[in-house]
Amino acid sequence: MVSEMTFDSRKNKSNAMRAAVIGCPIQHSKSPLIQNYALKLHGISAHYTAMHVSSELELGHFFDQLRSREWAGVNVTIPYKEAVLPYLDRIHDNVQMIGACNTIVNKNGELIGYNTDAEGFDYPIKEKTISSVTILGNGGASKAVLFQCTQKGIQNISLVARRHDRSNELCDRLETAFNIQIKRFHFDSQEMNASMSADLIINSTSVGMNSQDKPFECVRRIGAGQIFYDLIYSPWETTMMKICKENGAEVVNGAMMLAHQGALAFELFFGKTTDTLGMFQQLKESVIE
Repeated sequence: MVSEMTFDSRKNKSNAMRAAVIGCPIQHSKSPLIQNYALKLHGISAHYTAMHVSSELELGHFFDQLRSREWAGVNVTIPYKEAVLPYLDRIHDNVQMIGACNTIVNKNGELIGYNTDAEGFDYPIKEKTISSVTILGNGGASKAVLFQCTQKGIQNISLVARRHDRSNELCDRLETAFNIQIKRFHFDSQEMNASMSADLIINSTSVGMNSQDKPFECVRRIGAGQIFYDLIYSPWETTMMKICKENGAEVVNGAMMLAHQGALAFELFFGKTTDTLGMFQQLKESVIE
């Protein structure tokens, strides 16, 4: 796996194209693993790295360089998915709606923003029949999830969060665009408990990444006939996934989402359709080894 770099060490000593994932922190990112796998698979002369951008000031300096011809583009992770928007020349419609961008393509010096998280999220559940959804958390990851659920035509959507002021604007936009009502509950509300009977429950928070994290009590209500989708992929099976599985629910982790959003980004960067399942296998082997 490519080691972490800072953007000040960008000097390209070959004629190979460049791509990267930028964020802070970045050392945990598996994007270089799956993107370099795809580059090797297609025999493309390019390299993909992880770049630590420690502030929005440094982000501006990075964008000064991103228009150069050596750059195919970048993926964007926490905390810059919204901060990059002012630097872009054009944005895809779903970026406009979601308000977040995770993929930027350099097309002859023009920077175009996309969001591949939404379609990536949908990939492992696209064949499922789902009429009701409850999303736990309203941070960055939940924005693409909310958009995709409304895009799929799901009418019964509940959002459970501690601070709804962080997502009210997006919810209002989606309600207007898709003619639906997104129910908004707090974690300690009585109404929230009823929302746990949804066909699909999604954990979009970071709770579960650390083995010491206390699982949400509400997930103990999830059982047979339901799907619990945890956007975390390391650990491969979180405590909340184990609880739901023991109760008879189907469980899904976030690895396929990461793999497919990466495959979509790869196609935008290099014009080649690549192997989502191969990327997924790379992730699985790296996490559970």
